Order: sequence, then structure tokens, then C-alpha cells
Amino acid sequence: MVGLAGSLDDTDVFGGTARDLLAQLAHGVTLEESLLNVFGKAAGPTRGRDGETYFGVLDKGTLAVGADVSD
Repeated sequence: MVGLAGSLDDTDVFGGTARDLLAQLAHGVTLEESLLNVFGKAAGPTRGRDGETYFGVLDKGTLAVGADVSD
């Protein structure tokens, strides 16, 4: 995924999976944004509503893509 993100332009949109944190960092998401989200801080990309590394930052062209998991 990091190789893919490194080849994208700033105007491209990236929709990764649950293990795309390094690709998001390569595409412009900051480590600070990631840590704010992990610790559920209001200043994070999801405004404290998530608490995971699985998130998107729309103004940087990254999307969180969901997948259904059956029981």
C-alpha cells in the first residue's frame, strides 16, 4: 500500500483498508492527526468519535473503506 500511495498525486483520492496507516502517512496524513484519532481527541480527524487507526482525512484525499464481516 505504501508504494501505491507514493505514486499518487495530491489530487488523487486514496481508499484503503484497515491496515493502511503507513499509506495514509505517505499520502500526507500527519502522525499527529493519526495519534489524535487513536486517543479519541476532539482535535483529531474524526473529532474524538473513533479511537482507531482506521480513518480517513477527506481534505487530504484519504477515505476509510468499510468491509462487512459475518459472524
